Amino acid sequence: YIYFELNDRKLKINRENSEDIWIWRETKTKPPYWKRLGLNINTAGYFYLHIGNKKMLHRVVFYAHNQYWDIDDSSKLNFIDHRDQNRQNNNINNLRIATNQQNSWNMKNVRGCYWNKHIKKWVAQIRVNSKPIYLGRFDSEEEARLAYLTAKPKYHPNW
Repeated sequence: YIYFELNDRKLKINRENSEDIWIWRETKTKPPYWKRLGLNINTAGYFYLHIGNKKMLHRVVFYAHNQYWDIDDSSKLNFIDHRDQNRQNNNINNLRIATNQQNSWNMKNVRGCYWNKHIKKWVAQIRVNSKPIYLGRFDSEEEARLAYLTAKPKYHPNW
């Protein structure tokens, strides 16, 4: 287990199984004890738990392993990204710090193309720093998608 404090509460989390998380309960009527925390799943498919206020489990797991990281910083520069895109895989090896943009690069089902009804063609584009980069016009969606996938390693390296 890794022992740490969060929101003035003592916690412990299993190194191998991130769903095995406990909180130290200090009570007036009984001796203090460790209580296993229950996990919930939100509508987006992420595990969360209540530690003072609602916390996403992937952020708690990352913080347990990297206590220098500011868990309360919810800016666009401080996301925790799931490498394998599985929102319920909270293994520390699957988590990394990312910006909002880097996190969006790692999304599943991003098409990178759209149908332009005026020219009656598929248009491929990729975004970098919120700016679209034009990749071309194509007769089929498959060709436009292939152009996007070919450009992705160039414009979104290491993601």
